[in-house]
Amino acid sequence: MLQKAICFGFCVVIGLVHAETFEPSPWQVGAGFGLTMGGDELGSVDIYNSEGKWVQSENIRAGRLFQFDAGARYRSLQSPWMAQITFGYHYNAANGKDMATNTEDVSVYFSRYPLEILPSIRFDRHSLGLGFRYDFSPTASAPSRSPVKFKDAPGGIAEYGYSPNENVTFGLRYVKIKYTLRDDESVSLEGDHVGINAKFWF
Repeated sequence: MLQKAICFGFCVVIGLVHAETFEPSPWQVGAGFGLTMGGDELGSVDIYNSEGKWVQSENIRAGRLFQFDAGARYRSLQSPWMAQITFGYHYNAANGKDMATNTEDVSVYFSRYPLEILPSIRFDRHSLGLGFRYDFSPTASAPSRSPVKFKDAPGGIAEYGYSPNENVTFGLRYVKIKYTLRDDESVSLEGDHVGINAKFWF
């Protein structure tokens, strides 16, 4: 009986050591992409084909369109809390031909580099997060004009996430942010937007 108890205790200790040794690291690195919509309109661009025929008109907005980022996440199996920090590139652009020459490619865009810190709480595969965003170098550009620079801008994030597994998260978010012209603080743009995203963690 004593031998069985000692053997059982020894197995428990070995099991605990094994679990501790092979517990996955709470730190993950990853990257993601997203689509966003919203914000004030900066202008519209008429798109023409190579024959000079009008194809469509595209709006440039302060809350659109593509966002790519990469960073790190802390996600412990022992706690429902997690946090991620990412840095990325967020832009809305329209490209076409210069109608004066019909040969030169032109581009109109609004871009910025967002740093995001997003703490979240998990409920099984779901999560809710409230975080902070800081956009570096917001810039608008158009042909034949100097780029228009805005001040670096702080903002807030609210995001719902769904994780089918520990390595993938799909998000639905709302961002509140405002851009102020660097040379004239009386001029500003609302960059508020909603978006969807996907992040992959390793």
